[in-house]
Amino acid sequence: MEPVYLGEKPNNKKEQILHLLAEGKLSVKEIAKTVHTTEANVYKEKSKDRGLYLRRKTRSDEMVMVAGESDSFASPSRRLKPEGNQHYQYLNIPDLDSEGIKKLYTEFKDGKKPADIIADHGFHPEVVEKEYQRFMKMNERDIDVFQNRIISTVIKRPSKNTKPLVEKYKTNGFLTDNELSELVRLKLRDDYELEIDMWGLDKYSYLPRGWSGIRCKSCNGNEVGVIVNPTSGIGKHLLEQYNNYICDICKNGGTI
Repeated sequence: MEPVYLGEKPNNKKEQILHLLAEGKLSVKEIAKTVHTTEANVYKEKSKDRGLYLRRKTRSDEMVMVAGESDSFASPSRRLKPEGNQHYQYLNIPDLDSEGIKKLYTEFKDGKKPADIIADHGFHPEVVEKEYQRFMKMNERDIDVFQNRIISTVIKRPSKNTKPLVEKYKTNGFLTDNELSELVRLKLRDDYELEIDMWGLDKYSYLPRGWSGIRCKSCNGNEVGVIVNPTSGIGKHLLEQYNNYICDICKNGGTI
């Protein structure tokens, strides 16, 4: 069977062998039969010129091919690049070995962004992008990452209620599921109590729906220390009783 060549036909058997190896369609035995040579000669040329890049013309552009028995024979960064992604065929960047992958994921864990990693180490942009997506996907399912995120907010403002569990986390590096649930419950209670304190201490704080403060008739500001529910009997009575209330600031002409 005579091989079909796109573009210029190779001049000698060596070029024919390399061309057919690059196409990856025939086995060594079939190439030897097609070129009228021995299998040993095909293996020899494949070994000698394994890294040789051959160029052939397509209808619209020029594609780079790697000499090898098939596309899987070449290393990932040197395989035939797809026609829809012409940019990456011009990046002569070596593949990442195990040490490179370790370094890449260490940088991810340290919080570095992909662009900074590429700038620092020169890793292939496509590899960094894909591995970063994998890293983020794995972390989305990592309960330890979720636990650390929750506890980091508690550590910023610990209370006497949450301090024992925070100290246990600092010592052991983790909390059990029950301990984490208890920490969340205590944190929510602390936040709720703090919000209630603000209702009575800060005249500008947001009040819960349906509640109101005692307002000064002169400046219309809320008096601190008391909030009432006007829909209840006692709440309605207090608002009516303090309908003409004047705060201390207004009584003193705007000064305390």
